[in-house]
Amino acid sequence: MKLRKIKNSKNNNKKIAKERIEELFNLAEKTYSKEPKMACEYAKSARKFSLKYKQPFTKSQKTRFCKQCESYLFPGLNSRLRVNKGKIIVLCNNCKHISRYIYKKS
Repeated sequence: MKLRKIKNSKNNNKKIAKERIEELFNLAEKTYSKEPKMACEYAKSARKFSLKYKQPFTKSQKTRFCKQCESYLFPGLNSRLRVNKGKIIVLCNNCKHISRYIYKKS
């Protein structure tokens, strides 16, 4: 009986964590123009939720924060985005970290 409750609570926690991560990224996107530091804090807390509950980010969420300095990346303002030979190259202007992502032409 207790094992079933534990499994259900773990699944419920993962669902809640996924919703919170999505909400935090939405808040970061909305508040970045007014308060960039607050948007970075939202991204950091979303990453903490992801690590704590073992909930992976979606592809779009992975490219939205710097993996080195954990700041929220907003293309054109604090990051540079380039497309070159089947790769998307993202440069963080805060720490100069370069991330490369492969994309397929459709």
